[in-house]
Formats: sequence, C-alpha cells, structure tokens
Amino acid sequence: MKELIIKRNDNKKEVVTYNEWGQPTGDEGKYLTSFCGLMVHRKIPINIDNWTLVPTDLKDEL
Repeated sequence: MKELIIKRNDNKKEVVTYNEWGQPTGDEGKYLTSFCGLMVHRKIPINIDNWTLVPTDLKDEL
C-alpha cells in the first residue's frame, strides 16, 4: 500500500495496459486495481452485498 501512496503523490500519469478481457495488466494495472479497491472500501457500506445494489450516487462519487 505504501507504493500506491507514493505513486499517487508523484502526480504522474501512468499508462495502464489492458488484456483482451478489459482487465488491467502489469504493475500499473496492479496499482490501479489496488486504488479502486481502496476507494470502494472507503465509500461503499459493507452491508451492500452486490455491486448492482449500490446506489448510483455512491457509484458516481467513485
């Protein structure tokens, strides 16, 4: 997680590559996935079991 914070503080744009299924790959993909997971963990209540049940306004905040 420390690496993710350092990358975020650099204010550099990273190029993320994706595979044929649209999944991020490589080190940049790993950081993107970690960041997205962190944001979801902070914004979405734990009692919501399914992404489709998340209210649109919460999704828009992400």
